[in-house]
Amino acid sequence: MSSRSQSPSSRSLQGLLLVALAGIFWIVAGAARDGPFRSRVVRIHEPNECTYQVFQEGVCQGTIFSRDPLTINEIMQRAGCGRDCPAAPNPRVIPCDRSVVLQDSPPGFTLESMRGGLLLIAGRRIDLNCADRSDLLAVPGIGKRLADSIITQRENRGPFSSLQELTGIAGIGPRKFDAIRKYLRADPAVR
Repeated sequence: MSSRSQSPSSRSLQGLLLVALAGIFWIVAGAARDGPFRSRVVRIHEPNECTYQVFQEGVCQGTIFSRDPLTINEIMQRAGCGRDCPAAPNPRVIPCDRSVVLQDSPPGFTLESMRGGLLLIAGRRIDLNCADRSDLLAVPGIGKRLADSIITQRENRGPFSSLQELTGIAGIGPRKFDAIRKYLRADPAVR
């Protein structure tokens, strides 16, 4: 099949798969990196796990999977940060599916929600209640119009309490719902 006859969503999915394969190759090849991080453990996650990614100077230092939410110190330890990483004096629990971005000046970190494409590559589901348009566009079967409709419903009616509420949106019939629900979750406590 030529690339001209492929739909934009199939090209996006192919691109996402190529990025995932490149990431796996990079990890397996043991690419060298600078900084205090010594090792990286990547494994297939189990359902209902938390996923964290640690970034330093724009480079992903590791992906961590845990059954329960972790503190920043636990995340740093599991990411392979050695003695060079200072421990947080009052570590707090970091919500699941977050990117931890380390800062040098001032020393510390910021938290960001993991992007939808990264969550899908990590085998996680995208939460409807904190997803933006680009996150929803990473889901196969959701286009711009449908992503906008989902966000509009969330803004007008409040957080989704279940995935089933998606069936009330124009354009999401039984077939579409079955196709997209495996990529999504609805946690009303997360915003």
